[in-house]
Amino acid sequence: MECLCVYPVCTPLGTGMLICMDFMVLKIEDFHQQCFVHHLAERTPPSSAHRTQELRAWAGRSTASIIQLATKSSHLKGTYVKKFKEAASELQAIVEALTTRNEAEETRRLQADNNRLRSELEIIRAEQKAYRRDFTEMKTAMAKEAAREASKMAAEGASAKKAATGAPPASALQADVLEE
Repeated sequence: MECLCVYPVCTPLGTGMLICMDFMVLKIEDFHQQCFVHHLAERTPPSSAHRTQELRAWAGRSTASIIQLATKSSHLKGTYVKKFKEAASELQAIVEALTTRNEAEETRRLQADNNRLRSELEIIRAEQKAYRRDFTEMKTAMAKEAAREASKMAAEGASAKKAATGAPPASALQADVLEE
């Protein structure tokens, strides 16, 4: 009877049993590692979805998971566990440095945005002031025009009465002179 695994060194049952078992253990560990990598890939958020503090906390949890896996794994030598712990602490330090740098850049960007918005607000306020001034001037001009029209109508009405009585239409000429 032959071993059912695909490991090329396997021999008939009995002589290569340890080799096949080692291979199966390696396959299982490889499967667990692939599942872990897939699980981490699912948990990875989009880059712009979180704020700096949330990213820092997420990185802290991930490095803690690495340290926990390194210490609980029974198939790792102590030197590897130590290297995993050192790498996790270095990653945490790198994340801290990047988030601090990111916060400084974000602060500069926000200050630049504030300055830009303040200047835009001043421009808008000046435009609004000009529009109000123009509106007031237009309103005054319209009121003067309406007053002229009213006086012209009154003058025409008075001249029509005088024409009926025989008086010359001098008031109509005076109204035209006043308009100019």
